[in-house]
Amino acid sequence: MREFLKSIGVLAFGVLRRFLVWLPFLVLDLADVYERYIIPHFPSSWLQRVSAWPDPMPYLVVGAFLLAVGLSFHEMRMAYLAIACAPPRLSHWKEVKVFAVWEAAYLFTEREPIPPPNSVHSDARAYRYWDELQKLHQANAFKKAYPEGGKVFVSREDLLRYAESIDERPKFLFEDW
Repeated sequence: MREFLKSIGVLAFGVLRRFLVWLPFLVLDLADVYERYIIPHFPSSWLQRVSAWPDPMPYLVVGAFLLAVGLSFHEMRMAYLAIACAPPRLSHWKEVKVFAVWEAAYLFTEREPIPPPNSVHSDARAYRYWDELQKLHQANAFKKAYPEGGKVFVSREDLLRYAESIDERPKFLFEDW
């Protein structure tokens, strides 16, 4: 629930950042613009057929607001996809000696880990590894596992043994990359 509220907050901030899209509707009085700039340019015979601007005003404001929401949602989605599909920074992960299980799960899929740790549940490929590593930890199969604050940390050596047991060679564990 906390992550959902955080997403709503980010979306609301994005809408406010797009204030320039709907700012004219709040600053300018369209009826005033209509009376000052549009009516003087129409011949008097046309003025009877031209409808007044205040009627569509609420629709324009709502439309501009929905456009701002759409643009913000698109920006958030593209930012997430850029992170979700990013390859891991191997030079950083080569030096790490102890991994959180959720980090290792993402690294086994050859992608940079996405915080928060809950996000592993929404990723089928990473979830498979996360689930297997959690089960191995519960069965005490790791020699150096460190449960801390609700998270489990596993040593590089244990991850190497696990990778060899499933016949995989993830780049973050093996030197030949």
